[in-house]
Amino acid sequence: MKKLLNFLVSALFLYPCTFVNANERIISPVTGTFANRQVLVIDDSDGAECFYSFSGTDPMTSGFAYDGPVLIDNAGAVKVNIVCQKGESKEEYEVDFTVNEKPLRASSSETQDETGYFYSTVVKQGICQYSSETPLSIPAALSYCLGDGNKPFISGTLLSLDPSNRLSRYLPCTVRNGEDLYRFIIHVTAEQSGILSKQEVPFRIENWTTFTFTGEKLIYAIDDGEWSASKLPVVLDRSVSHTVKWQAVAYEPGNPVLSFVLPPAPQIKCDYIKKEGGAVRFSLKGDSRYKMRVLNSGVSGACADENGLFERIVFDTFAGDQVSAIADFEIYCDGVLQGVLPGQYRIDRQPPLAPVFNAGDSKFYARSAVTLNISSPETSQIYYTVSEPVLVSYEDMQKDEISFEASKNKVFRKYENPLRLLAGRQGAVYYMVRAYAVDDYNNISDISEYSVVIDEYNYYIDSTAQVDYSDGSRSRPFTTFGQAVSVINKARFAHFYVKGQLVLSEGETVISSNCSFAAAGDTAASIIIPSNSSVVIRSASFEAENILFEKEKNDADARNSLMFVLENSTANFDSCEIVSVFSENGTGFSIRNSVLNFSGTRLTVQSDSYVCAVSSNESKVNAKNSFFTAIAPTCVDFSVTGGNLDLRNSECRVIGHLGRIAELTRVNARIVSNKFNGEFDKKQKNLTAVWCDDKTVLLEDRENLSGGF
Repeated sequence: MKKLLNFLVSALFLYPCTFVNANERIISPVTGTFANRQVLVIDDSDGAECFYSFSGTDPMTSGFAYDGPVLIDNAGAVKVNIVCQKGESKEEYEVDFTVNEKPLRASSSETQDETGYFYSTVVKQGICQYSSETPLSIPAALSYCLGDGNKPFISGTLLSLDPSNRLSRYLPCTVRNGEDLYRFIIHVTAEQSGILSKQEVPFRIENWTTFTFTGEKLIYAIDDGEWSASKLPVVLDRSVSHTVKWQAVAYEPGNPVLSFVLPPAPQIKCDYIKKEGGAVRFSLKGDSRYKMRVLNSGVSGACADENGLFERIVFDTFAGDQVSAIADFEIYCDGVLQGVLPGQYRIDRQPPLAPVFNAGDSKFYARSAVTLNISSPETSQIYYTVSEPVLVSYEDMQKDEISFEASKNKVFRKYENPLRLLAGRQGAVYYMVRAYAVDDYNNISDISEYSVVIDEYNYYIDSTAQVDYSDGSRSRPFTTFGQAVSVINKARFAHFYVKGQLVLSEGETVISSNCSFAAAGDTAASIIIPSNSSVVIRSASFEAENILFEKEKNDADARNSLMFVLENSTANFDSCEIVSVFSENGTGFSIRNSVLNFSGTRLTVQSDSYVCAVSSNESKVNAKNSFFTAIAPTCVDFSVTGGNLDLRNSECRVIGHLGRIAELTRVNARIVSNKFNGEFDKKQKNLTAVWCDDKTVLLEDRENLSGGF
């Protein structure tokens, strides 16, 4: 008589499918937390008597006798005590688990019907009777693992066995839906029947070689030996054939003499009948009269098999499972038991764990080329594919995750050596690496994915950031301009996204490699140049966008009268604000053999004596849609000697006692559509906005408006 149990389940669930089971005898339940009610299944195939209770009392005195699977129809915390006794041997177990019951629902309406049916007909029942006529279908929206231990979850599929399978067992199955686990038992039994008749003979054979005559009022002879009625055991050589004859002990002429031929002992064979790792078939090599039955399959949860004798026996298991054991087979000759033969087998339909990527200290954003190692937790061959590098935009860089479906290369190759993922030549690049493992039984793992952005060019500076250490990434930005300079002068090119206010150190800040600075998004960004400091750009390119540059004034120390210095370099300022205040004399930009470009930029310089916004020597100066202001007793916006000046659609002013918009010496100039304004403390005679020497060529001079001169 069975009684429904209340059970406690304490939560323990790891990935892959790992549960704690006290002993292989207790197939279900196991310690863990589950979303469905559990079933009690005990392996009593060895003839043990088992008792259980769920009240904490001794099952032997106040429990119930186990005679088959029992649904534990309670939720919450459950405890079960089990005692199994066989002869003088006594085993005691205690299992705790928890049930937080939750109906199994699909993640989408498209699979809800299938999932709901699976829940009501399989999961909720706690035990599922497998039949080859109605295979078990686990919805693809779910993942499952079979058995207990370190096994991977795999996507739901149709589970089926070879129709001739005789590996009868109770097999645990755990289904995962998100964070919820549902555990139930699959009951597999042999469905085909073999030869059921057994022949009655007056002797028995034990362990193949021991012959004992059991006939009453009979005599027997072996081969050509003497007739005897002895009941003493006789040892036979089973490598050869023997004939056993018997007749009534009261001899009379015409009495029938019966006989039985014992053929030589057979050998048991085990062959794969599916692809490598699939079902196995046991057969006997020897006399065709031999048949066999499964005595013990050697696996936990085995069921009794009484379906007759077979010439061949097939063992199979479901996709996702792996079984290896030594089975014992009873061997019969014309229905007479001869002995037991062992058969070793392994059925491996369990995919290996997915490969693991190891890129050292490299994270999703890497600063240099990445060396990527791929390993398998098991002994498996690994196959991989690497996408072509994809250029990553600034907008992509602001995302926590980047994924390009087009980067999923489908051509896999064998992994032998670590992969080297190189940085891009024109900017940040994104790689995706995919890999799967194949074991010795040709099982294929899930595909693992690794993605990385390798960026030698883009850096972040945030003066307000609170970080333990800085590497210039978005999550760990630099906090000082000095950190940026140390990167600039080691790289071919570096681009910086700036947030907050950065202050240069005193003295010259030398930039000797290509770089650019831009405000990060819509945030304000400013770079402060102390009064005793300047920025020297030497044999490099420099770009700035939407940045405020400000040089501070210090009346007590006027040693540094320069803000920017360009030597054999190129500088571009787009939508910037540039302000410089000097104590006595000062120059905003001093350039030689260089190119200086302004677009949408406002440049203001001021001093107590003389000031020049741009002083150019043998260089090219290009300005459009910009504003230039020089404020000092004597001031000039552009002082250009040699080279070229192209000034368009800009507003230029000088404010002071004496001043000019431009002084041009040996210059090729184009001055188009500008507004010039002079604001002087008193009117000056013969003062022009643009002064040119006789070697200056005005290639274009039109549509300019001038006032105050």
